[in-house]
Amino acid sequence: MENQEKPKNRKIEIDTKWLKIGIAIVAVLVILFGIFSVGVIVGRFRRPFLPERPENTMMPAGRRNMMPEGRHGVAGIISKIEGNSIWVKNNDGQEKEVLVTDKTEIDHLGESLKISDPKADDHVIIMGSPNQDNKVEAKLIRVMR
Repeated sequence: MENQEKPKNRKIEIDTKWLKIGIAIVAVLVILFGIFSVGVIVGRFRRPFLPERPENTMMPAGRRNMMPEGRHGVAGIISKIEGNSIWVKNNDGQEKEVLVTDKTEIDHLGESLKISDPKADDHVIIMGSPNQDNKVEAKLIRVMR
């Protein structure tokens, strides 16, 4: 009779082992799902409150010539640079003069540039504000070579 009781105890230990493993797997899955759900909820809540920054603005391919609402600027290819002015030609062939001031930030891949560094035929995105002559005074110039 002693031999018969040992297999019964062993069977109970095996079932308990697999039960513990199953419970652990379910617990891990529940925790992962909870973390994912909280991330989705926080993401939906924060979206309206995130600040809009020009460096994060991406435009669909069909609207590359249009600046986001409430912003002024130019996107296109530099046609010429004279003094503190840059002429930019957009995809429609229109040229626009952009004024560069001492406060204008010019960069390429995060590296600061001088007004003399951009060259004709460089692609640029320029953010700024209009002055009284209806020219854009650049605040930020992103050079993409």
